[in-house]
Amino acid sequence: MSNILTNSFSNLFGTIWDGITWLGNLLNSMIQSVINTIVNGFQSIIDLFVGFFKIIYAIIDGLFYFIEKLVTLVVLFFQIIFNVAKLIFSFMQGMARTMQSLFFDPINSSNLPIGTTIGRIFNIIEPMQLNVVATILLFSIWVVTAIGVMSLISSVRVGGS
Repeated sequence: MSNILTNSFSNLFGTIWDGITWLGNLLNSMIQSVINTIVNGFQSIIDLFVGFFKIIYAIIDGLFYFIEKLVTLVVLFFQIIFNVAKLIFSFMQGMARTMQSLFFDPINSSNLPIGTTIGRIFNIIEPMQLNVVATILLFSIWVVTAIGVMSLISSVRVGGS
């Protein structure tokens, strides 16, 4: 008889335990599915935010790139203007020095260390009147050089020949 009772209680408690195990597994699977749903929902919300901020970042990056290239363009423009002004100033300075050299008297300019030697040479050349020819040649060489420089500058185009 004790065997019957033992088997009965064993089967009863085994069935109860199986029911509790089944209920535990059911609750576990339900909790896991709820957690997975919440995690997937959060993951999709996070993906949405990440996509949104990627777009915002791309727009800001493009804006900064545009500003950088615009500043580079402005800087290059002012460099070109500055270099053209330097070129014009050098041209005017060269013209003034050439005009000054037309009235240069090497005999009286003793402030240069070579002035006395040049003065002696000009004293020797003066009877042959070569100093006038030298001055004219100096002026013509300068004018031809200036015209050549201006033609080179005017032939330069944007992007090459």
